[in-house]
Amino acid sequence: MNKLKYDLIRKIYDDTSLTSDELNMLLFLAKNADDFGTVSGMYYKEVSKELSICHSQFYNILNSLQEKGYIKKSKDYSTDINITMEENMFIVPDDRGNPITEYRDYLNMNMSIFSDSEFYALKACAKKLLLAILVKTINDRARRKKNGGKTYAKIFHVPIKMFKVYADKLHVTIRMIKSYFKDISKWISIYNDNEYTSAEIISIKENAIKKPEIFIKEKGKTVIKKKTDRFDSDMTFIKMLCRRKTIDSDEESLTDAAMLLSQYQNKAKEIGENIRSIAERTISSIGSMLSASGLNKYIYPLYIPLYYSTRMCKYNLYCTGVQISKGNISARKELKLLQFRCEIIKIVNA
Repeated sequence: MNKLKYDLIRKIYDDTSLTSDELNMLLFLAKNADDFGTVSGMYYKEVSKELSICHSQFYNILNSLQEKGYIKKSKDYSTDINITMEENMFIVPDDRGNPITEYRDYLNMNMSIFSDSEFYALKACAKKLLLAILVKTINDRARRKKNGGKTYAKIFHVPIKMFKVYADKLHVTIRMIKSYFKDISKWISIYNDNEYTSAEIISIKENAIKKPEIFIKEKGKTVIKKKTDRFDSDMTFIKMLCRRKTIDSDEESLTDAAMLLSQYQNKAKEIGENIRSIAERTISSIGSMLSASGLNKYIYPLYIPLYYSTRMCKYNLYCTGVQISKGNISARKELKLLQFRCEIIKIVNA
């Protein structure tokens, strides 16, 4: 859900044994986890490609993080694994012991910097330093807003001894901290202000904190939208469902499906449904319909129109990707964007 708890960040500061690759994995998990702190159906090929590591590193990193107490592994499917960060859970019991969602004391990771490959290429301590600056900046900004102050600049003021402050926090020398500040200069600025002669000002650049953008299709046109906080988690969930149901899908369809989950999350709650449960049922039905037996029974022409009518939309849908050869019908099972969209809308508006 793109959230990283402050307590976990402090643990990361203090862990001098944490490698750069291990920290990258923790950040990946925080971006893609659900409110229970779990990333379900992690597939080694997808994650290895995302983090630019080899397959053996994927397993070595997870084993190391489990030994250090950051994660717990579980398995409910043959080809992938589930990873839970118990210290990054946002489901807590209420006064009656019932689970409720509580978002507090966390860093929102829905920022461009956490989609920047240059950030992940930094040394571990350089990444920790940037995390510390982000947390301090956001907290200072929140305090100014609460007290009625200006929130126009994402900056904070620290004493002249700021290098020592960060050196102590990250358990490194001042000389090393100065080199790390140079490493992260793409995302921050350090300068003096005449009004504050006894302080340095650290400013987070806009290119670091703005929300990432994605491209999706709407009414036949490509539009740019801001990523929602839950987009990465929903995208991982959709990929898992398609992989487990052996449904091929392109990036455009996956992106639209993930945005759809965000769009109809609250609507699903209103009818007592979970949007992910709806998505799982829908994708399962698509896989069943495009199975070999389903094709032999229902599909002979290359294009078969499927018509759905809902309160919000009417689509004439086509199942493509079907190949016919010498009496045997074979097909690439594909996640069809319009079909998935229409099924979701049909259910939540029933």
